[in-house]
Amino acid sequence: MAYQTTLWEKWFFTSNLNLTQNTLTKSVTVTLPEISLSTNQFYPFRSNNVVGKTKWYENISVNYKMNARNELDTYDTLLFKSEMFDQFNYGMQHSIPISSSIKLFKHFNLTNTLSFNERWYPKSISEHWVNDTLKTATDTVVGYVRTDTINGFKAAHDFSFSSSLSTKIYGILQFKKGPVNAIRHVVTPNIGFSFRPDFADPWWGYYRKVQVDSTGRKELYSIFEDGNYHSLYGTPPSGKSGSINLSLSNNLEMKVRSRKDTVTGTKKIILIDNFTISTSYDLAKDSLKWAPISMNGHTTLFKNLQIYYASVWNLYALDSLGRTINRYEWDVNHRLMRFNNNSWSFSLNWNTSSEKLKNKNKKDEKKPVSGTPEEIDAVNNNLSDYLDWNNSWSLNIAYTFRRTSTYVALTDKTKKSIIQTLSFNGDVSITPKWKFSFNSGYDFENGKFSYTSVNVIRDLHCWEMRFNWIPIGGMKSWNFAINVNHPF
Repeated sequence: MAYQTTLWEKWFFTSNLNLTQNTLTKSVTVTLPEISLSTNQFYPFRSNNVVGKTKWYENISVNYKMNARNELDTYDTLLFKSEMFDQFNYGMQHSIPISSSIKLFKHFNLTNTLSFNERWYPKSISEHWVNDTLKTATDTVVGYVRTDTINGFKAAHDFSFSSSLSTKIYGILQFKKGPVNAIRHVVTPNIGFSFRPDFADPWWGYYRKVQVDSTGRKELYSIFEDGNYHSLYGTPPSGKSGSINLSLSNNLEMKVRSRKDTVTGTKKIILIDNFTISTSYDLAKDSLKWAPISMNGHTTLFKNLQIYYASVWNLYALDSLGRTINRYEWDVNHRLMRFNNNSWSFSLNWNTSSEKLKNKNKKDEKKPVSGTPEEIDAVNNNLSDYLDWNNSWSLNIAYTFRRTSTYVALTDKTKKSIIQTLSFNGDVSITPKWKFSFNSGYDFENGKFSYTSVNVIRDLHCWEMRFNWIPIGGMKSWNFAINVNHPF
């Protein structure tokens, strides 16, 4: 069950109640409730009526999001018993990213981001070594680590800072004759810096050391995590982090003469869409500071055929056992880089619907979509979770061919593999208020169907009733839910 609303036209509130039950293991997960409160990006130092050139501090933006959850993991035989309420695990998290963007020397963009996270918990843990003999049904242990739960409010915060400087370099080659009008190459170099302190330092108080065996050996533990108790929003990260990030992005496009375009007389064709070379240098490490060099890019041909490429190269050499050593590949083998792996992927997508066929001979019109940016992104990233009741039917088919090559150091050979999958999903309106939808696929290499789900949905105006069935695979299950209808 879900509820959402907008407060004072600036704040967005959502609340969810959820119960999940596994009929095989009898386990039950209850979320009672889960709430979130967020606001759109705002500029605290910018006036409502901007006059003249914007000052640098007026580009400072702030976001805020709060999440809170009360959760219980138990078994159905223990539900609604008095001890159930003592087992609830709850917490709250606040996230505040602060960003600024500054234009330098007309051609460079400097972006700085400070991210702050605050976690609130009702309890923490304390571990200590007990030098007693512990007898169990199967063994006798001399000494053990005892974990105590300490009730009481605890707050934990962490923060990180990042900065990046980028620009764009344009190169254009024009032709007076022939079908090609011009070729444009856009290069985007970027250098960034990120830093996060070590929140395992005793000064913060989030981590402690405990003796773990009779020899006196000690290990670090978090006061918010152990084998039995897991805080809902994690713990501040341990280990200092500081790195310099480097990337170089490339876009290559071509303009050809076209009689179909009566306005410009040309048509743009994208040859390379964002081919990026990137790496980083870790300032916190004492060796192997350079990260592997990644190369990846993609392009689209014939509107429906997408091509992806990715590869990883290492600057460091290997020893006789295939382990990475702190010596450059150039010093050992006189090569700039060492090949790790690469992959080529070809994806062909085809989709159609009743509305698309109706508008085949009409000019496409984009309908405005209302909602917060987070809600619009959630819809676009999870289109299969949302149904268009104006469509009487829709069908989407995608075929993917992927070839990977991975270097195996122990055998000094390259292992190659091929993956072919066919996925399809769609929906059909049985009546104006009833819909049937499906999602499945076929793995050609394993010769079997992939994740498959079947849904029956009933539109209840402000509410929606949904029955989901997963008939095959390790996630075989069914569930029934009644939710508040999404405004989209």
